[in-house]
Amino acid sequence: RYERIGAFALLALGGIHWLLDARTLAALSVATGFLVFWASFRTQPLPSTFRPFAVARFAALAIAGLVCLNYGLELATKHQLFTEKMQKKMEMQLANPYGLIGGGRPEFVVALLAISKSPLWGHGSTNVDPDVYYLYASLSAETYSHLGDYKGFLEQKLAQEWVLGTPSHSHLLGAWADAGVFASLCWFLVIGSCGYVLVRLMLWRHRFMPLVVLIVLATMWDVLFSPGPTRMDMAFR
Repeated sequence: RYERIGAFALLALGGIHWLLDARTLAALSVATGFLVFWASFRTQPLPSTFRPFAVARFAALAIAGLVCLNYGLELATKHQLFTEKMQKKMEMQLANPYGLIGGGRPEFVVALLAISKSPLWGHGSTNVDPDVYYLYASLSAETYSHLGDYKGFLEQKLAQEWVLGTPSHSHLLGAWADAGVFASLCWFLVIGSCGYVLVRLMLWRHRFMPLVVLIVLATMWDVLFSPGPTRMDMAFR
């Protein structure tokens, strides 16, 4: 079946990404490969009807998957399964007292604090709340705490003139933190559309199904965690 061929191709692609130090792409490819392989045993000739319960079940599985991913990355770092460059990066991020999220995505935590302080109107596209920026500087400095230079890096970070709005590393959280909850509605719509497409096409017996699932999962990840500097591919998706 095309679905199983696509599943094995995605698993192989994940291995290539792993060797190229692209851990996020590796995780997405492997997760999609396993998901498609599981779905290949339950495929049907037509797209499934939309069921809200299926979305809730997928959300629960996604949260469990992220927890397992975090634990798996810790084990891989402990047993030195990464390339030398990525091994050093992983050890540095895991040394952060706040864990891999604090070391790898401190902006995510910072954006949540900013949203809690002004959920309706945000803080503006060039402004940042002093308490929020201090948390960002503190989390960033914690990554280098194992080198014994926490205070120096913290002072250097606080001395910078920051005019880029609230650090978020997220389309959804960035829009919410900068311009309030109404600005984030379009990104909630993107996430909802991805969930709708995933539920309907996950079990569809079609040769393009593995590719569609990969695009959907990658889009959801990028909206939530990894927008990048210039991502026109988001518009193409």
